[in-house]
Amino acid sequence: MECFITVLDRADSDLYHYFFRVPENIAEKFIDKEDRRVVCVANGQL
Repeated sequence: MECFITVLDRADSDLYHYFFRVPENIAEKFIDKEDRRVVCVANGQL
């Protein structure tokens, strides 16, 4: 499991409204072609 600190950010989008920024060096480990979604735990909650 990768651990890092980030903040909840707001997007100006109709598709989604909030997201966590993931540092590029960590994100590269999880990106598989076009699938960029991951499951995360924030404050002990899924």
